[in-house]
Amino acid sequence: MANDLISQGSLMEGENYGTHWTWAILLENDKVVVVLEVDENDPFMNLEEIYSFERGKGYASKAMAKVMDSADRWKVNMELDVEPFSYGEGDEEILDGVSLERFYERFGFTKTEMDGLSYFHRLVE
Repeated sequence: MANDLISQGSLMEGENYGTHWTWAILLENDKVVVVLEVDENDPFMNLEEIYSFERGKGYASKAMAKVMDSADRWKVNMELDVEPFSYGEGDEEILDGVSLERFYERFGFTKTEMDGLSYFHRLVE
């Protein structure tokens, strides 16, 4: 799946730690970075980060659609943690937690509560 996305953009960084791989991939003409993580002992690929360098232009949505299309094509189940972020210390969050949850839900992610933790997952059928 990662190679599929790299072919649609470019590899910014890739790391291999034995059974664990991480890729930072630039999409949408280098306007969005997507960080994916996989461990062969985990049935889910983690979407660690999606970050658009230009806010409000739809680049993150386009990149997310590419990630989900690739996940569907390769039958990869995905998971992520919703973590709001800001551009710098003291800056307002780009999207609050509720807005981020709605963003991920648009792409088929479902919220799961387990052992006091909540995360989002997306199963490919």
